[in-house]
Amino acid sequence: MTQNATTGASPTSRMAAHARLVRALSGVTQIGLMIALFVMWKQMGIPFKTAFERCFVAGVLVYVALGTVASILATIARVQPIQLLLRHILGAISLLIFGALHFVYHMGILQSAVGWVIIYGAARMLVRRIEARAMARFR
Repeated sequence: MTQNATTGASPTSRMAAHARLVRALSGVTQIGLMIALFVMWKQMGIPFKTAFERCFVAGVLVYVALGTVASILATIARVQPIQLLLRHILGAISLLIFGALHFVYHMGILQSAVGWVIIYGAARMLVRRIEARAMARFR
């Protein structure tokens, strides 16, 4: 007997469950980063601005990366249409642009974040119409 016959779970439902787990994990990691910010600032004596910058960059990176992985899993499990994956991929690309602005071109955290928000917002507006059509066809 195979494992699927024993457990009754299909590979698609397991992949959808993994996608939900990864999405939940992305939210829980943000709490961990808040604790890390406090520890870096109070216990390790790192200036608040530096600790905030490090935690902000790490938090955005982890949130976007885990969200993209969850979206890939949900798309493979056919829980969401592939067009919704486009939103997460564009978010990851905008994060790479943020990293380039901040670390390669040495822009400040606020200038880099403003650039990131503008690029992410423009990408969201472009994808919104595609998402609406895809969701209408998917249902």
